[in-house]
Amino acid sequence: ATRGFEWAAAKHRYLQGQLTLLQGKAPEAVAILDDAKVRADRAAAVDIALDIGALKGQALFLQRRWGPAADVLNQTIADAQKERDRYHEAVALVNLGAGDLLRNRYDQALQHFERALSFKDLESRLVYAVALTNAGICYQRLGEFDRAIDAEHRAVLSHEQPGRPRIYYIRALGELGRTYSYGDDELE
Repeated sequence: ATRGFEWAAAKHRYLQGQLTLLQGKAPEAVAILDDAKVRADRAAAVDIALDIGALKGQALFLQRRWGPAADVLNQTIADAQKERDRYHEAVALVNLGAGDLLRNRYDQALQHFERALSFKDLESRLVYAVALTNAGICYQRLGEFDRAIDAEHRAVLSHEQPGRPRIYYIRALGELGRTYSYGDDELE
């Protein structure tokens, strides 16, 4: 019973950290996530620990703490690989790529997104569609408009599925429109 309680306590703290991050309080979220990680490790809750690592990396990126964020996400990737957990590996890869995207490092970001996109068994998952959108942005910024349009179109189709958060669909559609307009400029 104690182990179940510890798992629940770790999950609860993780969700508190997630809510705090959504409220725009990244430093507070990191502190909560650090506490959640201690609890997850104590409960041997590897799934929660992987969720925590991916989210903590995001929170650190939002604070522009690039090095620590990359360290946390790379450790999360290594831990996910050890567990053969491709979903959490993909989430951490997409978050790592997003950090590079924020800094206009398109070649570097693309490596992470393409690695996540190589996990074909995750094609039906939200993380895969997000990787497609982000890869499309990178292709577009690198002048590879056909590849960008292909990736972004596939992302739009995926985000149209019922149950997907609408904000991702809107973003993917906007990026596809932007790519079409930039691509037209290149052709003139």
